[in-house]
Amino acid sequence: MPDFDPAACTSEHLRGNLTDLRFRAWYGVPYTEHPAAPELQVLHIFIPEEYFTGGNKNGYTARTAPIFFPNAVGGYMEAPPCRPYVYEDGTFNTEAAALAHGYVVVSAGARGKNTQMNSRNIGKAPSVIVDLKAAVRFIRSVADRICGDPDKIISNGTSAGGAMSALLAASGDSPLYEPYLNEIGAVPESDRIFAASCYCPITNLENSDTAYEWQYGHLDRQHGHRWEQDGDHWKVTPVVNRIPEERMALSALLRRAFPDYINRTAPHGLTMKEDGTGSFADHIKQLILDSAKTAVQSGTEIPSGSGVDLSAGTVDFPKYCTYITRMKMPCAFDDPELHTYENDLFGSDTVDKRHFTQFGLEHSRCGGECAPDEPVFLMNAMNFIRHKGCAQHWRIRHGAADRDTSFAIPVLLAEGLRDAGKTVDFCLPWGVPHSGDYDLPELFAWIDRICR
Repeated sequence: MPDFDPAACTSEHLRGNLTDLRFRAWYGVPYTEHPAAPELQVLHIFIPEEYFTGGNKNGYTARTAPIFFPNAVGGYMEAPPCRPYVYEDGTFNTEAAALAHGYVVVSAGARGKNTQMNSRNIGKAPSVIVDLKAAVRFIRSVADRICGDPDKIISNGTSAGGAMSALLAASGDSPLYEPYLNEIGAVPESDRIFAASCYCPITNLENSDTAYEWQYGHLDRQHGHRWEQDGDHWKVTPVVNRIPEERMALSALLRRAFPDYINRTAPHGLTMKEDGTGSFADHIKQLILDSAKTAVQSGTEIPSGSGVDLSAGTVDFPKYCTYITRMKMPCAFDDPELHTYENDLFGSDTVDKRHFTQFGLEHSRCGGECAPDEPVFLMNAMNFIRHKGCAQHWRIRHGAADRDTSFAIPVLLAEGLRDAGKTVDFCLPWGVPHSGDYDLPELFAWIDRICR
């Protein structure tokens, strides 16, 4: 078992605008017996100082404090553990804010698609979720030597990290990961967690291309950006590209395939007609309408060109998608030329990039091979939402201006979980782009409600 010394900590102090924060920290604790990437497969532990003197913080004690488990995964790249710090304006980052609120904070590093050892890839799928599971197992194994309630672990992540937060929560104790966990010497403990906070989860990758074209297939312009160096600084320049005709032809094929997927898998009787309309689309329009109503209550003005008419209570969905603009080319996830982060994710130990859908393979322009079914299956939280180890409590946020994946993807996750009997707090916050941790007071209030 990996070694852990409860005395090997430092006492630390952060001063923010409104709060002095004192806590103890353990850095670089190995969580596996046979790490493939020893510098990455470690975790940091942070505990409020009050818990070492018999005190309480925000109503929590050393035994009852939830364990907040954030990850820094982005773009499915390798990620170091998170740590608390203070921004230049004096505000706390997520981890410091969680400590100030009374949570124990534990964050694990994880391998990613770019992790290599001896010129071989060692972080392709499903390595990232295997590492996070191994870290949860380690936390449970040392629970009697640290503070916090091991039965109240709440994961948190954004984008690919949001997808990993969802997958970690959905797939608790699934035996399908056991060979991978054994390979790195994970502790023989449970990897179930209590709840998940997921910001804009980039999940359900094998169905994301069809979902994206269902939403944006009527648009033949891609609104992206270009990074340019300006002296010592970098600036972002908006770029609008016309989508080539051959890509729009692929868009039409993908768009036509999405209704069949919805009609096979969507819960609560949500359905879709061949033209993409139907109760599933109506449900998403209602979520957008609800988002706009909430924004107006806080003083935000809804632009007249957005396609949202609050007085009539309607949403012109194609017009709304035109308003927020399209960000990605058709085949946004499984690219014919293997150019995406996701193609990189599903590589092998010797092959950098692979397709992961039959459509991608059939339309490959570079003779690319296809990943086996298993790693693709093991990276999709949707495959585990009815698994007995799936967490009960979920908070999912996907900005109403987020263009990185279709609204259909987080909606399918949220409604699938509800259909499986889970409690789900879900919305599309108005005007919010692809981002996370923008509403920490609300996030912490949700954690408090489910933990007390």
